[in-house]
This record gives sequence, structure tokens and C-alpha cells, in this order.
Amino acid sequence: MPLLITEKPVDSENDSVLSSFLTAPDAASAERALIDLIAEDIRPRLNEIVSYKLRAFASQTEDLEEIADVQSEVLSQLLTRLNELRINPHRNPVRNFRGYVAVTAYHVCHDYLRRKYPQRASLKQKLRYTISRQSGVDCWEVASTEWVCGLASWRNDTRQSVAAENRIRELQNQLGDFAGSCLPRGTAQGIDLADLLMAVFDWVGQPIELDHLVGIVAELQGVKDESQVVETDNGELRARLEQMPDGHEAIADELAERAFLTQLWQEIEQMSSRHCAALLLNLRDEQGGSALDLFVFTGAASFAQIADSMEMTELELATVWNQLPIDDLTIAARLGVTRQQVINLRKAARERLARRLR
Repeated sequence: MPLLITEKPVDSENDSVLSSFLTAPDAASAERALIDLIAEDIRPRLNEIVSYKLRAFASQTEDLEEIADVQSEVLSQLLTRLNELRINPHRNPVRNFRGYVAVTAYHVCHDYLRRKYPQRASLKQKLRYTISRQSGVDCWEVASTEWVCGLASWRNDTRQSVAAENRIRELQNQLGDFAGSCLPRGTAQGIDLADLLMAVFDWVGQPIELDHLVGIVAELQGVKDESQVVETDNGELRARLEQMPDGHEAIADELAERAFLTQLWQEIEQMSSRHCAALLLNLRDEQGGSALDLFVFTGAASFAQIADSMEMTELELATVWNQLPIDDLTIAARLGVTRQQVINLRKAARERLARRLR
């Protein structure tokens, strides 16, 4: 959904950190307030939560490049929510924005990990079931975002601290020694899951986050998932576009990327409507989703400008916005050409942009 910025100041029941953005008198002021909000209240929280959650779930893997992509997905959802609040601040107000950022980040991380690691997601469900059926152990929620588990007598334990994290990290780094000294046959293979959990709880000695437990048990039992690779076009323009939503920490970097998108849009506007439609309606990011909203989110192009470049009305574009990117056959039917002609139009558009931007 594009970020629509209204002109009229509004009163709000929302968190005071949103006040500057929600009550900004014009589009330029709202944009400056949004940049500050991203830098001060969103980016730091995302860096902390997403990095932590992905490493907690996949503690022994090296495949952590997706952190930036997950951060980008969280940011996209937050911008959509801010857009809604800007339009109607009294409908479902956000009274604790930092908490809302955290909950959104946790949910996106959970969905990502479930898709990325289906075997570990299945193991997580088994652990939940085993804990629910086993006497003397329990799993409970803390801070409305995180699940921890351990002995039932630990439920009110307040020792979830740096010392606890160090103890867990020590276990993660010494799984071989742990198995050799704490498991009956020196291995987790073939051992009852309930017995394995009790051995881990005895070693840790205090509550452990469920995702940490999943990572530890997965490593002990050799549970692995094949990486899901998304194949993409290696063109120069695509490579540059796919670097856009990478979670830059510095606002200066974001402004530099905005300048690139602005320059890119100026070149796109000079192409024919058919070239624009072939390119923009199928424009994808590295996760396979639409990259078109980048222009709107950064202010490089307005929703109306994007529609006009393809000789569409805003209503026509809004109707298909949530279905983007559209496949070539659908684009061909819309333009009244063949699928191969759509491919040729897009190829010509990319080559032109690559030459102009080189």
C-alpha cells in the first residue's frame, strides 16, 4: 500500500512519539517527521529484535543474510500502519508505538522462520506438545511477545538476564560435551524428547526461551532444513533495485537511495506507457514481491505519477496494487499484446535504463 500523506493536522489518541508525523501540517513536514521516526524509534528496535530472533532460532547456522530482508518486511508493514493512522488516527490508535514495533517484528520473524525452516517449525510444535503433556515443566509467555519454558517452579523466576544468556550461549558452544556428559548414550539420537528436555533444563538451571530451545534440540538431533533459494535475474538494474530494502542503519544512506530512485523515476517517465507497464507491473524485489512501492515509500514518485506513466487511472492501479507483481500473460491481456511482446518491452526498458544510469 502506498504511503498517502494527508495535508490536514489531526488530534490523536496515539503514542506521543507519533505526534509530529500525525499532526504535520503538510506533506514535506510529514516526510521529515517520518524519517526521524524511522531513525529514532524503528530502526534501532528492528536491528535489536530481528538480529536476535534469527540468531536465536538458527543459532548454529551461518545463513543470516536475510536479516535485512526481514527488517524490510517489518518496515513495510509499519509504514502501511502509519499510513492508516495518518488518514484516520482515531481508528485503532497505537498507544504504545515501540511496543507495536516489537510485536510486529516478532510476528514477521515468526512467519519468516516458519517458512524458512519448516523442519524446525515442526520441531517447535513437538516441543510445545511434549511440554504440555509432561508433568513438572511448563511454557509461558513473557512481555506479550516471547515464550519461555523450563521447570514449572521457574514460572515466576526473574533470572532471565545476561547471566542466563551467557549460560545458554555456553551450552550452544559445547553441545558435544553436553551430550557426552549429560545424555545416557552420549547422543541425542533415539532419546525420548521429554528426557532430552529435562537434561537441557537441568544443565541451564533457569528459564530458556522457546526459540533458543528449538535451536539447541535441532542441533542435538541433527534437524536441518534445505535453504530455499529464490532465483532472480542478474541484470544490472535488478541488482541495484534489490539492494534497496536492505535495512540501512544510516539516514544518509536512505537519502542516497532515495536520490537514486528519484533519478531512476525521471528516466522511467520518459518511456512509453507500454514500456512502463511491462516494467513496473512486473517489478520484483529479491523475495519475489512487488518493488513498485519503493518509489511511493521514498517519495520518488507519487501514486498518481505511477498510474499516469502507464496510462492508468489511480482507481485502476489501486485495484491491482495488492496483486503486484503481475505475470506476463495478465500484463499482455491488459496491453492487448502477446506475452513475448511484454517480455521484449521489459527487456528494452531495462536496457535503456541501464544505459542512461550507467
